[in-house]
Amino acid sequence: MEPIRKVRIYEIVADRIKALLTSGEYKVGDILPAEREFAQNFGVSRSAVREAMIVLQRLDMVDNSPGKGTVVKRVTPPTVNEHLFELLQKEEKSIMKILELRKGIEIEAASLAAQRCTPRDVRELTEKFSFMKAGVERGEIAAKEDHDFHIALVKMTKNDFYVSVMTAISDVFYSSLQKTRAETLTRPGGPLVVLCEHEAILTAVKNRSEREARRAMRHHLDSVMEKLEKLLGSRSIGKAHKQE
Repeated sequence: MEPIRKVRIYEIVADRIKALLTSGEYKVGDILPAEREFAQNFGVSRSAVREAMIVLQRLDMVDNSPGKGTVVKRVTPPTVNEHLFELLQKEEKSIMKILELRKGIEIEAASLAAQRCTPRDVRELTEKFSFMKAGVERGEIAAKEDHDFHIALVKMTKNDFYVSVMTAISDVFYSSLQKTRAETLTRPGGPLVVLCEHEAILTAVKNRSEREARRAMRHHLDSVMEKLEKLLGSRSIGKAHKQE
């Protein structure tokens, strides 16, 4: 049996106000009653109402407007995807942070893919790899093919949450791939190294080796991160020279 979680008063107040918003009692742009009025109506302290409003602010449902009071910004809590999308908009230039997120997702996803893959999954992943290889042999960046390989792998986890998160970061993910793969093409033997990294992931999944799949994905993403650090570092140096 699980212990009963102690519910704080401000959480109950926040839920009550959320219910008022979602029921249509208040609309976007409306001014909410003052803390004192809510406190009297709910029979709680003003501090409980104040903390409840902080919760609603974090959910982006209300906002404090100087001289007006608390204004309704939205009448429903944002979904997880909306939260993630907003964060990605703010962090669009922080590709290294996106890579850290990818490592957290894809290393374990590779392990789950090796564990749960079907023969059909393996055929599809093999096909994605062959497309990437063909693109590299033509001298192309093959960023789309690389992207498709990773998305196919995540789908093999059979976990919709993995797929949803990877889909949500897809644009920033693809942007980072274009940068790193373009940099890779300038280095002798670079494209072949990247292909070998993906082939190692594919082989591990085919062999249903969870440990090797995890290791291969970690090695690949560490390599990507190292290339990005060098790329971003060289740009910073270039900017400094221009300023001089």
